[in-house]
Amino acid sequence: MAPPVFKFHDCDPGRSHAKSHKNYARLKPERNILRSTGALTSIEKRFAARIMSAMRMLTQDEAPEHVPQGMLSVIIPVLNEASSIEWVIRTVQEVPLLKEIIVVDDGSTDGTCELLSKLASAPNLKKLSHERTRGKGAAIRTALASASGEFVVIQDADLEYDPGDLPALIVPLAAGEADAVYGVRQHDTAARGLALFMGARMLTVLTNLLYGCRIHDEATCYKAFRRSLLNRIVLDRDGFDFCPEVTAKICRLGKKIREVPISYHPRSATQGKKLRPSDGFAAVLTLLRYRFAPRRQFDRVFSADPYATARGDRRAESVSRGRL
Repeated sequence: MAPPVFKFHDCDPGRSHAKSHKNYARLKPERNILRSTGALTSIEKRFAARIMSAMRMLTQDEAPEHVPQGMLSVIIPVLNEASSIEWVIRTVQEVPLLKEIIVVDDGSTDGTCELLSKLASAPNLKKLSHERTRGKGAAIRTALASASGEFVVIQDADLEYDPGDLPALIVPLAAGEADAVYGVRQHDTAARGLALFMGARMLTVLTNLLYGCRIHDEATCYKAFRRSLLNRIVLDRDGFDFCPEVTAKICRLGKKIREVPISYHPRSATQGKKLRPSDGFAAVLTLLRYRFAPRRQFDRVFSADPYATARGDRRAESVSRGRL
């Protein structure tokens, strides 16, 4: 049987482009940049060239001192991840991008906070903490208040996501092709738990039905944004429902969501996975809530415009659903 065609879309259907899953799955920058150009397809050559261009622009060694806007803020919310947090930080530091790393300890009790204190002298690392556990969304807001990069990406503190995929996430942002980029998890199967797998699929379907954005992985952790976009949005979800919240609100603004493939190494609840059924219900309620919430409640630009009207709100809705 021929492999299925995996389509990646912007939030604007008029700008969508279908690419085969086979071609996209091979676009790992660390592999293809080193591959001889004769072995690359035309699609891969163009994509590799874009990655190389963005990496030259954003690397610490080559970035001009007068262009600080190329910096990436890597936000790592962490709760009881003493066994993996040091590896994650070290691996992120090795990624060849101009960056700062902001780690927010969300009330860990397993020695994570003490371990982070030992790493405090690491270059470009900011350590923040909550006295009590407040949730992933609250930790991300705390980090955003201290972020200074032009781009922001969310990095989990476990071993599920490979920081080597970060350059591919930043390329469309640096090229001005998108305001938000999501990493679509490859090789994600029900082996990680049928409830988790089906729950993620259902959230993606519901998001597409409500917002018309036609994405493939709403629940992915790897979400990259322009920081100016996140600063425009009022974020108030404290838990894992940060993900559906930010997706809903940027779609309501009519912003594009670009997708790129990423590697994924899932873990189960016995290995420390913290998602629970209640988080799934909260995500569904969040998607429903912000589909019908007045835009002025979460869009700082809209609420600050004295001439903003309901007609303008409906226009943004039409843009997000591809009608304009």
